[in-house]
Amino acid sequence: MDSTSVSTFVASLQFRELDYFVMLVMTAFLGWRIAEKLFTVDQGGNIVGQVAESVKKINTLTWEVSLKPGYSFSDGTMLTAQHAVDALTELNNVNNAAKASVGTMSVTALGSRTLRIVTERATPVMDAVLAEWVFVIYIQKLGSYIFTGPYAVKKFVAGDRFELIPNGHYPRASERPLHLTIKKFPDGQSVVTALK
Repeated sequence: MDSTSVSTFVASLQFRELDYFVMLVMTAFLGWRIAEKLFTVDQGGNIVGQVAESVKKINTLTWEVSLKPGYSFSDGTMLTAQHAVDALTELNNVNNAAKASVGTMSVTALGSRTLRIVTERATPVMDAVLAEWVFVIYIQKLGSYIFTGPYAVKKFVAGDRFELIPNGHYPRASERPLHLTIKKFPDGQSVVTALK
């Protein structure tokens, strides 16, 4: 598929009400890569760094995460540890799924590329915890969520679709389709009908 083609990805997301942020988190979970996490699971089932470079255990409840250098959001803002701290802290405070594995997290920046995470409950695999679908990294500007993935949101139509464009600050942006649409369908039959 060349970069001038228009592609449409379809999804049968069977939710009654989806706001912008929830849909974006779901797209990260489903692999459409608008939003990214510190770690992810690769095709071989291995936990690998996505936005993070490494994680180091300090003690039973304390971890340090180093971010990859030169990583930026789709608006060109360079990713810092404070951005990751803000996203993880907000998610841990407002979403119970972000407390499922380790409970409450206290997250602080130790510099521009390093953050410290202190958890309520111990885990032997913090990289796996941070690869969970809920832990996407984002910033908010003027009421919009901005992410680090290979696509940026051009337009969002509530309950209907995302219209995406390549994130020009992401490697190989010129190799991606210029337009990508993620559409919500109420059920599987609607997907079948749309594909005919």
